[in-house]
Amino acid sequence: MKDQKYSLLPSNEEDVGLFTGDNTEKNRSTTSSGSCIYITAILLTILNLSIFTGHLFSNVVDVNRLRPGDLPRPNQYPGIEKIDFNGTTYTKIVKQATPKQLYQVSRQDPDQVFPAGPRGHMTTFGWVGPDDRHFVLTNDISTIGQFRTRDYGAQQCTLHFYFPEEAKRPAHGWVDIPEVVSWEIRHHVDVKIWFLEAGEHLLNERTLTYNNMPARSHHLGTVTLSGNSTVMSERFHCKTDTLYTFEFECATENCFVDSWHDEEPPKVGVRMEHSTEEW
Repeated sequence: MKDQKYSLLPSNEEDVGLFTGDNTEKNRSTTSSGSCIYITAILLTILNLSIFTGHLFSNVVDVNRLRPGDLPRPNQYPGIEKIDFNGTTYTKIVKQATPKQLYQVSRQDPDQVFPAGPRGHMTTFGWVGPDDRHFVLTNDISTIGQFRTRDYGAQQCTLHFYFPEEAKRPAHGWVDIPEVVSWEIRHHVDVKIWFLEAGEHLLNERTLTYNNMPARSHHLGTVTLSGNSTVMSERFHCKTDTLYTFEFECATENCFVDSWHDEEPPKVGVRMEHSTEEW
């Protein structure tokens, strides 16, 4: 180790140029270019992530605003339309659908939102909303009803109105309050029935008003309601598994109809009956 000799650093200009400012500038330029590429790559990555995230969250449904009618309905009868029914003997099928919803709107107060589920109440298990549906008609208030057809081939529909005398008093729970009734009709009431253009979505009862209700499509007909009676509308063609929306409007002066109905017998209020075309 003691005999090892060390050589001096090169002193010519070419070699010394490795450590001069010219080469340093080249290194700085290369480093600067690499940094720009690096920063650009990061910015493009952030931009792509923001676009992807925005697209992802734009397709996320707010469960707080989601309603059952907004969900896509699966086909209950896949491929049945391809079956040849020629020569088939039909058996009469008659089914009735209670309204999915009944809503009220007011022409006198077109921005009024009527209470949602007025017979709902709080219990120790949480909020309970019974299936009771309120059907109200006055000269200012109309009722909107939504019904869904079910069975395949039952494509003849009618609306039925039930106001039997034996059902005027509730079956249970109101024995000590004689003024409570299941239905009340004053005199004879003419009711116009309109198809509404609501599509396949249930209306939002928490925001529905006369001003924002669906537009009328066409007139189904007029029925006359009275106490202790059963009345049927004109027949119309209806499609399988389709939501139909109607407006019931008074066409009589001093009109008053008020009824509560549910799934329990006897039948009260309005229901939609659908049956097969051939029998």
